[in-house]
Amino acid sequence: VLVFYMFLFVMVSFDSTLLFYLDRTHMLEIIIGTYIFFCALYDFNYGHNHFYIFLFLQSTTFFIMGFGYVGIHVPS
Repeated sequence: VLVFYMFLFVMVSFDSTLLFYLDRTHMLEIIIGTYIFFCALYDFNYGHNHFYIFLFLQSTTFFIMGFGYVGIHVPS
């Protein structure tokens, strides 16, 4: 019985942690950041311009926004 309660406590704490991270992630921002990152890789390999510098920076900002590392998150 004690093992069951320990398992239940771990599952509840894991679920609340998972919901915390799912609440902070924005999948559209991550998808757009991934697309821009692959565009930058293509421009780095096959392009004659130096647009890849700006595209890598922009994809980094999309990843930062997508994972929620901007602003203040107030714990509840």
